[in-house]
Amino acid sequence: MSILERHLDVMTRLAKEVVACSPPDWVEGTLSAEYKEGLFALAINSDSSKGEAQVSVSLGNLVHELYCNMTKHDEEWSNAWVNFKKVGDKVNFSTSFLYTSGPSKLGIPVDS
Repeated sequence: MSILERHLDVMTRLAKEVVACSPPDWVEGTLSAEYKEGLFALAINSDSSKGEAQVSVSLGNLVHELYCNMTKHDEEWSNAWVNFKKVGDKVNFSTSFLYTSGPSKLGIPVDS
């Protein structure tokens, strides 16, 4: 089973929550998550849009759930990024992880 198959459910919920935390007029954005010394630092930014995203408790819980699930499969990461881009009525997502043993990327197309 691939990483994507193992974690698709939580990744999909996480990606949708990133969009929900972003201003409605944002066309694209990125969640950055850093895990260090038992704590997560989370930020949502957009290079092309104005306004400020608000990190929700639900988003934090989903990041924690993903981290715990991936760690159970020896997929421990120190940094994760969830990128989104709205295209018409759809939202495309991609994820990237900086694992303790090297980088990896997954693309996740999700309908909004």
